[in-house]
Amino acid sequence: MSEYEVTNERRSTENLHVLLLDDEAPVRDALGRLLRALGHRCSVASTGEEVLELLRQDTNAAPEFDLALFDIKIIDGMGGVETMRAMERLGISFPIVSMSGYALTEIFASEDDRRGFVEHLQKPFGVKELKQVIQLVSSRPPSEFGK
Repeated sequence: MSEYEVTNERRSTENLHVLLLDDEAPVRDALGRLLRALGHRCSVASTGEEVLELLRQDTNAAPEFDLALFDIKIIDGMGGVETMRAMERLGISFPIVSMSGYALTEIFASEDDRRGFVEHLQKPFGVKELKQVIQLVSSRPPSEFGK
């Protein structure tokens, strides 16, 4: 079991540790503030490379992320799909929600690209949609996420 895996059978929907990947600073900042206002802790990255570096740096003090929100298309770096695949190769596993302003058919070339994402948020989304996804993912047992 990796240090990032959730060990309890169900997660609380309050005070989750969320890993946010988005290359647009205004979106990243606003979503980070929103997540904190909803009572969650939030770590942010603008590229997949930053996500992987953050995970590597924290191997001794594992942050034990409960959830990740990954933008699929990153202009100058690894996007959500590539980042998730790199995490799989490193044995790091926790629920990841994809986010994009593009239609699903435009962002996922194949069903294999969708594999691993537990839900999808279509940008722009509001507080209601974000809370619904967090509630939905948090209500599932970790065993549904391959743990």
